[in-house]
Amino acid sequence: MRLIILLFALLLLAACSGSKSLQSSQKKRPHWLHGIEQGQIIALGTAPTHEAARERAMTAVRDQVVNAIAVQVISNTTMITEEERRNDVSKFIDNFENTIDVNSEYFNALKGISVSQVSDFYWEERGRGAEKQIVYHVKYPFSEIELRGLIADYERYDREIGSQIEAIENRTNYDSVEQILENITKVNYLHEIASNEKKKRAKGLKTKLEYMLSDIRIERIEDRPGFVRYNLSLYDLPITTRQTPDIFASCSIEVSKVTAFPQFHEVDYTFERCNLKERQSITIAYNFDGYRTERNFYFTK
Repeated sequence: MRLIILLFALLLLAACSGSKSLQSSQKKRPHWLHGIEQGQIIALGTAPTHEAARERAMTAVRDQVVNAIAVQVISNTTMITEEERRNDVSKFIDNFENTIDVNSEYFNALKGISVSQVSDFYWEERGRGAEKQIVYHVKYPFSEIELRGLIADYERYDREIGSQIEAIENRTNYDSVEQILENITKVNYLHEIASNEKKKRAKGLKTKLEYMLSDIRIERIEDRPGFVRYNLSLYDLPITTRQTPDIFASCSIEVSKVTAFPQFHEVDYTFERCNLKERQSITIAYNFDGYRTERNFYFTK
């Protein structure tokens, strides 16, 4: 029985020694380590090396800045919460029924957050060998004025993104396919950087633009053996493109000329090697970002 108690005591001692600090940057832990100081962010990072632990601590500083902005923005917006905080800011944000994303790309000031600005630090080395970990604490100055400035940055950029989305939403007609493709590229970018509400608008807008591509039609103007004149239309309105069509036929033809005019396109071709006793056709086709439209023009009965 004594042996069991002795073994238990040794195991408990070994477990405790594993979490004990072996080295530290100061003999005495600073008073700010687990406290709150006005105008200061206190964060920590843990990693096997000093450099990695310090970088994680700085990442934690940036995360706290972003979360502070998000909480402030959300607190000024009427929302429904699930009344569940869990002592974690990011969880608190996630529990909003209509949440908001704060994209760090908005804030150039975040790039200026560096270890050179740290007002104080403290580290401890714990464990040995493969279990070695550095726990790195930093105290970083961050005032209420800086927070308000970053919130103003966020609101300004958010309005700018909303204005760009709205401008595309309000556009009712397109003169060229390339204008649609350009707006799809722009909407993809806006979707990446927008807050949640605007992400949904951007996603819906992209779907609308893709439907436009799928609704483009090739309309016949005139055709006869060796010649086709046509235009492209979207919702019964003409639309142009700089893209060259794909042309193929049911027999061996030679396309001699493809001409794009402002209002229509012409294709001249020869078909001497075709068997004219069979029904033959030439096909004009376009592929717009994966959305294909084509039309057959028959030059024999």
